[in-house]
Amino acid sequence: MNHLFTRLIILTMVLGFTTGVGMAWAEEEKPLDLRKEPVATPGLIPPVTGETLEVADTQIPTQRPYRLGPNDSIAIDFFAVKELNQPTVRISPDGTVMLPAVGKIDCNGLTLDQLQLKIQQTMSKYLKDPRVSINLLSTKPMVVSVLGAVRRVGNYEFNTNPSQAQLQPNPQQVFLKVERTSPTLVNAIIAAGGMDYDANLEKVTIINNYSNQHYKLNLLPLVMGLEKHPDIWLTYGDMVHVERLASPLAVNPAHFKALARSTYFSETMPVRVYGYVTNPGLVQLDTSRNTDVNSAIALAGGYYGDFAYSPSKVMISRKDEFGHLATRIINPRAEDTTLLPGDIVYVPDKPISKIVRGFRIVGNILSPVSTFAGAYNSTALIFEPTRNFRR
Repeated sequence: MNHLFTRLIILTMVLGFTTGVGMAWAEEEKPLDLRKEPVATPGLIPPVTGETLEVADTQIPTQRPYRLGPNDSIAIDFFAVKELNQPTVRISPDGTVMLPAVGKIDCNGLTLDQLQLKIQQTMSKYLKDPRVSINLLSTKPMVVSVLGAVRRVGNYEFNTNPSQAQLQPNPQQVFLKVERTSPTLVNAIIAAGGMDYDANLEKVTIINNYSNQHYKLNLLPLVMGLEKHPDIWLTYGDMVHVERLASPLAVNPAHFKALARSTYFSETMPVRVYGYVTNPGLVQLDTSRNTDVNSAIALAGGYYGDFAYSPSKVMISRKDEFGHLATRIINPRAEDTTLLPGDIVYVPDKPISKIVRGFRIVGNILSPVSTFAGAYNSTALIFEPTRNFRR
């Protein structure tokens, strides 16, 4: 009886082991169905919650991960299944790539590491060890939006591929080609024509729509020469916003003077000079040299008719936030006031003494009488030519 019971137990164990091995073998031999919708594996891709992450200027990285977009070329290598390798894949205009039997994979705005994790997540249903390698072959032209207090608001394209030469229609502006090759913060502001004179240097923001991060910058210490900071490399999806001051009257002259001499500002700025100058009208000040009132008067040809004349009062008019002119009177001999773009400088006439002014008034009064007497005498000579020879 005991022998029989022992034999039954051994037979049951053998049958169970054989069935398990057979099922395992059948499962291993089951072909892959790559057309089947994969089940998402949580935790591989960081979720995008839409929340904004603000980063202080002291924590901004000068180099950030490259983000993929349309016209990028990549290579996709599968370590285990060489048949799935894609030696060259160009991201389509809708931001997707096509994988065999799987379909489209959206990679717009993803970094290389994020795309690698996303492909591994997609293939994890079909492969036991979907290890993938992603290599960037060629980059797309970078488009960066520049908004706020800049000369020309808009989208600007940067050629990030040095092998692709760009034609320059104006040979005198070759330096722009070099500046715009690298999509950095300085080059983006230069491409937009530089900052406006009323830009708030303490409030510059870089916003990325894909990482949901806001980088807040304070460029004032950098412009003033108080500190050195490496230029910030922009990436796909960045938008640069320069905040504007509440009023043009709130511009700090020292801050603007430093801004005008930096690469963040345009090379020239317009100022109008009227009054007692040789060539009244619009002048363009060289911002790399001087932006003061005496330089503007010198560009207008100096004081009219008298180079030795130096007025003690000059009027400077400037628009406020409502477009109204606010005028102040300065002494150019005592203070060389810094001008802003669009300022109006008025130089009053040369002052004269009371005696000279009196003679001019008397002369203006007697001038019509003298003119009438001369005309009368000329008319009389026509009818009586010997009039002046009488004794």
